[in-house]
Amino acid sequence: MRLQLDRIASPIGVIRLVHDDEGRLRSLDFEDFEARNLKLLARHYGRADLTAGRAPNAVKAALDGYFAGDLAALG
Repeated sequence: MRLQLDRIASPIGVIRLVHDDEGRLRSLDFEDFEARNLKLLARHYGRADLTAGRAPNAVKAALDGYFAGDLAALG
């Protein structure tokens, strides 16, 4: 499986967003937990190629809305 990684800044730290080629979010975790994130990705998806890539705009917009106080933005 091919997965892409983007990082975005948030008020509580850098977030790692992992998504597939169709733009589906596969993992969201904080940069401080990279080792855990990689272990969980391997557990769920086996051997996956993780490359740099831009997260889908809809995912970024939802997170921006959430951190701006719109708790329904992630729903």
